[in-house]
Amino acid sequence: MSNNSNSIKYNLETEELNLIIVYADSTEQYLKKLKERVPESIYKNKTEIQRIISVTNYVNSILEHDGWVVYSKNDPISILNKAEVGGKFRCVEFSILTAGILNSLGIPTRVVGLKTKDVETRSSDAGHVVAEAYLATEKKWQMIDPQCNEIPRKNGKSLSIYEFQQELYENGEKVDIGPKYMSWIKPYLFYFDVKVDQRTNYYQAVSNFMKKAEKRIMLVPIGAENPKLFQQKFKIKNTTYINSVKDFYIDPVIK
Repeated sequence: MSNNSNSIKYNLETEELNLIIVYADSTEQYLKKLKERVPESIYKNKTEIQRIISVTNYVNSILEHDGWVVYSKNDPISILNKAEVGGKFRCVEFSILTAGILNSLGIPTRVVGLKTKDVETRSSDAGHVVAEAYLATEKKWQMIDPQCNEIPRKNGKSLSIYEFQQELYENGEKVDIGPKYMSWIKPYLFYFDVKVDQRTNYYQAVSNFMKKAEKRIMLVPIGAENPKLFQQKFKIKNTTYINSVKDFYIDPVIK
């Protein structure tokens, strides 16, 4: 694989923007109800990474993909309800359900939007959605793609989305994952963005929550444009653009 690493560089120091990304407490009532819907065999007597792998396999096995179906409610329990009656789902719902279950198990997990370099000018296929879980035992983030049932790792160690991106652009053959997936996902690994408040996916079922919860942080390579449009016509709003990897990967705050 060719070495294109020089085209994607970031600030490796903090920008000191005092950013906080909030995650749901596993004792929150909604997450307790969600956990009750999941078979104990998925998580019982398992390590953190075993739980992540097991939950990803589980979500991939019970959801069927359709990139064009949009539901009025896409919180985890609503997704499970739709799945039971034959519903089909986008990558968005695969990741929301995975993140919800892992958060209910006490593993802080966020939903991350991936976007191509030409996100503003493409008319379609400019984005993909995955999840990213924080492993307390490793003090590392682990990328999860539940739609494709892929969990990129290197020599048995966790890879964040950023680390996976860097590996693909430098030494892709050393990642513990198949070449077909690497080739498919690579164009999406340019811009990454997350909601500032990751709890909102669990409150949509009962309320509209607060508008401030929709604020996002986007990690942008040094020298790249800050995208303001998605696929030519959808405005990217309420987004703070940063170049700092450290700020994007601040430790999770549980509330």
